[in-house]
Amino acid sequence: NYRKCGSTYEKSIKKPKRDPFEAFVMKTHMKPIFGEWVIRGLGFILIIVSSIILRLIKNGVIEGNQMNLFFNNINTIGSFMLVIALVGIISETGKNNSNGTMLFFLLAITYYFTINSIFFALDNVIKSDFGGISISSLISSLLPGNIFLSIGLFTFIGFFLFEEPEEWFINRKVFRALSLIPTSIAFLSIVLSMLWSTKIISYNYWIASFFFVRNFDGLFVGVLFEFAIFFFRYVYNKRYGKEKAEIEIFKPHNQFKKNIILCAIILTYIFVFYLIPYEWKQQLVSDRNTYVYLLIPIFLFYKPIGKNYKPISNVIYYILYMIALGFPLFIGLIIK
Repeated sequence: NYRKCGSTYEKSIKKPKRDPFEAFVMKTHMKPIFGEWVIRGLGFILIIVSSIILRLIKNGVIEGNQMNLFFNNINTIGSFMLVIALVGIISETGKNNSNGTMLFFLLAITYYFTINSIFFALDNVIKSDFGGISISSLISSLLPGNIFLSIGLFTFIGFFLFEEPEEWFINRKVFRALSLIPTSIAFLSIVLSMLWSTKIISYNYWIASFFFVRNFDGLFVGVLFEFAIFFFRYVYNKRYGKEKAEIEIFKPHNQFKKNIILCAIILTYIFVFYLIPYEWKQQLVSDRNTYVYLLIPIFLFYKPIGKNYKPISNVIYYILYMIALGFPLFIGLIIK
């Protein structure tokens, strides 16, 4: 299109339409207020406190089914907070994260062989039991599952979704499609963990010691959120170009959009677990997702660190994440 300017014509440039959601956010002065360290710290505290109280309830020191239900939900909420913060780190540090990815899978395999060696020795060499229950069964009921596998799956999916494939001399579409391999393992782990938890299939520690994770609901939400971030970035890269998109996606109104997607994923989780038969829910730690909707107003105003992640703080967080998920085992050992 051209417009007349005196005796010449100039090419008229269309101004890009303003995002109506951006105008709404600016008009209402809405801002994400819950910083990532708030989410991390609160999630860690909730898991620690709820784990202690749940152990006291189990030992009869504190009575009340409602208390048990409430603190199971608090534990789930805390684990969700830690998982979302973990996915935030991985989505921003997916580049050059191949070493971390391989490390966690190596730790997952090491955990598998170590645990099975101990269980084999207890059941077949020492042949020990505790009140008619094998020590291996008793220990496996306390273990948090293969924590390294769950983190490894997050990092592996993030590696294929956020790494630049050109550096690995692989076609971009093929490279992105490889993320379906760890995703398939993740959902296999989720399904098997649910079936073992509900006792629909018998617990075989040769298989379970690798695939079983107690925070399978956090794994479910985390994997969906990783793919949501990937498609969110993909749309903005197409619209603005890669360099400008890196600026746009961290603007407040676009952060709210990402937060709305996260809240939609949490609602999806609640709906999926609503469809599970009640008998299963009772065995899946007493309807532990009843109060998960309380996360929605928190995550709606969630403010991730963005590009300012520090490698040392990420390592510290990985360690704290593993401590938090393994804390119920620690409490079970010290509080009899």
